[in-house]
Amino acid sequence: MEKMEMVKKELENCGASLAHVGFLTWDNDKAMERLNQIPGFGTWVSDATDWSQDDMIVGPPNSIRCSNGTVWGNVNVELVQPVKGKSSGTHFAEYLEQSGEGLHHFCYKFPNHEDFKRAYQYLKDLGCRDVHHGKLNFGEGSAYAGEMLVEFCYISVEPSGLYIELNWTHPNA
Repeated sequence: MEKMEMVKKELENCGASLAHVGFLTWDNDKAMERLNQIPGFGTWVSDATDWSQDDMIVGPPNSIRCSNGTVWGNVNVELVQPVKGKSSGTHFAEYLEQSGEGLHHFCYKFPNHEDFKRAYQYLKDLGCRDVHHGKLNFGEGSAYAGEMLVEFCYISVEPSGLYIELNWTHPNA
């Protein structure tokens, strides 16, 4: 069985569902402007996240701006923009330098953290590379302070040239 077929089967076995299609861009605002010209686009939610060294498992600390939009009510698109001056040497910045803007990843969410960890280990055992991996905990003041809020990783599955994001988010997030 081909590697991509094995990956697909394992993600299905772990209960993963497609969460979004991710694009890297130098400028989310310009990308949103362009995409809003396409029928079905129009509403975006943007936020910025700083990832400290303590948050990162693989890769350096970085800052990104994410913009999420839904097309025709059911396809979620994510735009990822590395923040200039805060993302040098990161996977996202290096990918943009080498490959330019465009399609970067497909994100799969998992129903529970154990499924995430099982799929992650399976992909690593297949020889796939983890190129960017982090986690965040709920902050002080939250009813869930100290608990993990999200864990994500970007896996390179050769020879596809694209990445698969594995994502587990706390059910109360």
